[in-house]
Amino acid sequence: MIISPALARACKAAGITLTQLREQNKRREIAHKRFQVYHHLLIAERVLYPNRPPMSQPICGRLCHRDHTTILYGARQHSAKHYGTRPEALTDEMVAAYETHRAHIGAIWAVQWLEGYGEFEIPQGAVEIVEDAA
Repeated sequence: MIISPALARACKAAGITLTQLREQNKRREIAHKRFQVYHHLLIAERVLYPNRPPMSQPICGRLCHRDHTTILYGARQHSAKHYGTRPEALTDEMVAAYETHRAHIGAIWAVQWLEGYGEFEIPQGAVEIVEDAA
């Protein structure tokens, strides 16, 4: 069976097999992993591979053997739970939240690296650190 490289990356990131993704199983842990796969296909792939055309909801649905509205619902649920977006968020809003999260994680990693290993220079424009106004 030949599968999309994006789908293989999404399944690996979520820790779910293709069979588990496509079966009709409503167990909570499997459902959450499915939502992570949907989010990865719709949102993370846009951020990680900006030169590639974004994957549409109908294509994601065909790859996962689901309706395109199920894909959107799952991606929104995952984004709301992990990145703080609204449950009815549009795709652009979810992409922005994911990018902010990645920048934040990058800044945390850089600080931990600096504290543990001495000199380290962050490439200019790689991470933007925003100060609180409070």
